[in-house]
Amino acid sequence: MTITTHTTVDQVKAQSASTLASWHNRHRDGRAFILGCGPSLTKIPLDLFRLLAYDPLTIACNYLWRWPGLSFRPTLWAMSEWDHVEPVDRGLRALEREKSWLPVPRFIASADLEGHFERHMPQPYFDNWTLIERDMSKPICQGHVGGFDGGLRAATGGGVVFECAVQLAAWTGATDIFLLGVDAEDTGYVYSKETGVGASLRKEIPRVAECLAESLLPHGIGLYNATPGGRLDSIPRVELKEILNA
Repeated sequence: MTITTHTTVDQVKAQSASTLASWHNRHRDGRAFILGCGPSLTKIPLDLFRLLAYDPLTIACNYLWRWPGLSFRPTLWAMSEWDHVEPVDRGLRALEREKSWLPVPRFIASADLEGHFERHMPQPYFDNWTLIERDMSKPICQGHVGGFDGGLRAATGGGVVFECAVQLAAWTGATDIFLLGVDAEDTGYVYSKETGVGASLRKEIPRVAECLAESLLPHGIGLYNATPGGRLDSIPRVELKEILNA
């Protein structure tokens, strides 16, 4: 869908709903790996990390395209901050050209679609993005989770991107969801030592992860931390090497 100044919010919603429907239960009873941007990713041996290229569902987040260790094309890309869509999309397009990848399907969660739509129109980076509406009336920590009531309206936690990526993975039918590089400490990023940015959100990660795990459990979905380090201990830890049978 090409976004123009004549495109309406309703048209974008309809197209996004169609795209989301095409991903519903595509990976039923499978597993998913959520790739965050935390520096704990560097604790995973690169030869082990590269094995993820053979898994059918990997969801990368935010600026992970800046990390040289990302040697394979993720299945999907997720974001939750509109102000960063343009630079992320520009960088991802460049990486796709460099690696000769097919375009990675992109998803962004929004609680104020109309406001953001008007603010960012008519920039071309909307072309590749599917919009996921956030339902602010359904907090994750009250047991809500999106994708099990006829459509994907993401429940809200602490505003961190991985909560949207996890709900997207559940929407595709994954029953085991593993977090990689989702760190609960402000020690920079896998691609940068910059600290302070998003520090308050990182403090929310353990609470949101625990609430997500509890909310997904009644649906038969497990949420696990598969990264060494990172101080995310509010959900069960597992060994990536064992999961990948490496």
